Amino acid sequence: MQDDHVGNAELESFFKPEFEARVSDIFVTETASCKVGVVGLKGNPKQPSVELQSPNHNSEKSYITWVSTLAHLKFTLESQAAAKSRMVILHRKTSWSRVSITYEMFQAVYALGCTPHFLRILLGFIDRAATKDEDCISCYSGFTSPTQKPTNQPEIQSSVSDDPVNASTCFLCYNIRYMEQNHRNNSDPWSCRQSAISQKYSFSKKASTWIIVQAPMRYSRSVENNSIDQEFHPMAQHIWYMTAGISCWREYLEYFATELRRLYSNILMFRGQEATLNNDMRLTQIAQSESLETSVMVAIASKTYDDSRTMRTMMMVTLFYLPANLVLYDSYLV
Repeated sequence: MQDDHVGNAELESFFKPEFEARVSDIFVTETASCKVGVVGLKGNPKQPSVELQSPNHNSEKSYITWVSTLAHLKFTLESQAAAKSRMVILHRKTSWSRVSITYEMFQAVYALGCTPHFLRILLGFIDRAATKDEDCISCYSGFTSPTQKPTNQPEIQSSVSDDPVNASTCFLCYNIRYMEQNHRNNSDPWSCRQSAISQKYSFSKKASTWIIVQAPMRYSRSVENNSIDQEFHPMAQHIWYMTAGISCWREYLEYFATELRRLYSNILMFRGQEATLNNDMRLTQIAQSESLETSVMVAIASKTYDDSRTMRTMMMVTLFYLPANLVLYDSYLV
């Protein structure tokens, strides 16, 4: 986390050039692709109590209005100016697509009150075709007080009512990574998604302005189902937001462990098949060697048979001529 004591003018001059150079990669250009949600949290903030365990504790529920044009966005913000706190939800079609808001509409949202560090975080939401290196998690905070006002703090101009420049205000923004089911028919049912949140809190009004980009599905459903009530503590939304972000990690780790066990079994099976194949190859080689030896033995047997025939012929000749030779030899001696 980084504390910011530098004026917004200097911060914007530092972050805006790179941000404006990538505007076409961050935001959509057609209003038909826009999807911006505006939520007004009404009523007086309550003190923390046992009701912190669940967001469904107040009788007055929040509501969400989806807009797609700059005029409709400004009208909705002005109509909810009386709300104690406001929330703007920016949508993305996929994890690699642009944010579904035009740059002109984002300027109106940014004017509600946001630290320029949020521009740096939004650079991680560019349109892409593959995963790229980027900051994994960034967190920035800032604080201004009426007694320690930065001399270069610019006035915040907005079409809706806002705090005076000298009001005590704190800013907090960060991004998170979370695993979520993609509900696509592919080999991997899980996707690593990115979300970002920005909060401006006014101590004088005890009210917050929230900007959320690609909120976790569980959190979005809570907003759409009117389950996000009045904020009774400035950090309450962060608790519900991060709870929604980590809610699927256990399920994903169980899936990942199952996949590792399956991979391990496949490796063992592959090694077994490899050993069987090696044994088969060795047996084939032995069989080929035995076949060669058998051929040699057959050749030797054939030659031995030929030699035996020759020997039998010689023996027959010997048996036929030897007695006659002996008789003739005896006659000669006599």
